[in-house]
Amino acid sequence: MNRNKCLICKSKNFVVELINLQFSNYYINKFLSSYYSINAYKKIKIELNNFYYKILKCNNCHFIWQKHIPKEIFMKNLYEKFIDKKKSLQKSIDKHKRSKLIDQIQIDQIIYLLGKSRKIKVLDYGAGWGHWGINVQSKNIDITCLEYSKSRINYIKKLKLKTLKLKNSNQKFDFIRCEQVLEHLTDLNDVIKSLFSMLNKKGIIYISVPNGNKIINSEKFSNEFIKKGPVQPLEHLNCFNNFSLNKILEINRFKKISIIKLIIAKLYSNKLSFKKIKSILKDIYNYYYGTALLYYKD
Repeated sequence: MNRNKCLICKSKNFVVELINLQFSNYYINKFLSSYYSINAYKKIKIELNNFYYKILKCNNCHFIWQKHIPKEIFMKNLYEKFIDKKKSLQKSIDKHKRSKLIDQIQIDQIIYLLGKSRKIKVLDYGAGWGHWGINVQSKNIDITCLEYSKSRINYIKKLKLKTLKLKNSNQKFDFIRCEQVLEHLTDLNDVIKSLFSMLNKKGIIYISVPNGNKIINSEKFSNEFIKKGPVQPLEHLNCFNNFSLNKILEINRFKKISIIKLIIAKLYSNKLSFKKIKSILKDIYNYYYGTALLYYKD
C-alpha cells in the first residue's frame, strides 16, 4: 500500500519527502537487528527485500507518515509473531505497576468531568495486555477492552476483563482511552471516525501518541531518528505533534476540553498530592505542546 497524500488535509500540494531508503540500509538494519530477535530479524529481512522506508511530511498539517506500508499479512505477523511476546508482556506489567496511582488520578479526573453518579462505561481501545483496565477498575467503572492481537485478547480474558469485537458493534461509551494506537494504523481516519461514533454525547476521549515535534521541526531528517520512537521503521506509520493531532481530531468533530476544566477536575477529584501536582503540570504541557490530549463529543 502506498500513501501519497496527507491523511489530514488529503492534499499532495504541501507534501515533501524527508527520507527514502531501502530497508537494506545500514542504519535501518542496525535498528531492526537490535530491536527484534535474531530469528525475527532474519524473517523480516527476507520479507522486506527491495522495500523502501520512505518518510513524507505535510508542511500544512505538520504531519509525518511512512509512505509504503507492507502487506497486511506481514503487519499481522509483525505484531503477533515477530515481536517478543514475553518481553512485551513483562514491559506492560512493569509499566502499570509504576503508573497505578497516575492511572487512578486520570480516571478520577474523567469521572469528575463527566459529572456522573452512575457507573460509567469505559472502552480501552488498543488495550494491549489489559493492565490499564486492572489499574482503574472499580465499582464505578464498567470497563471493556478492544484489542486486535489474539494472544493479547486471550490474556485480557484471563484477567476477567470484558472484550469487544469492533465488527457489528453498536455499543456506546462515556470514556474512550486510546493510548499509543494511532501511530500504528494504516486506516487512521476510519478509526478516528469509528471512535467518534462509539462515544456518547458529552463523552470524553483520551488520545496519546509519541511526540514527533523534534522531527517535524528539524531542518533535515537525521539517521538518529531511525530508532525506537515517533517514526521507527515498520511499527510507527503515523507521526504527530501537538498541532497535527489537534487538527485531525477537530476535523473529525471532536471538541477540546479547556485546560481550566482539566485542572479543576484534577484538583477536586481527589486529595492533593505530589503526583497529582506533577500530573496537572503534565496536562498543561500536553495541552499546549504535547501529544496526550483530552477531547469530548458535543
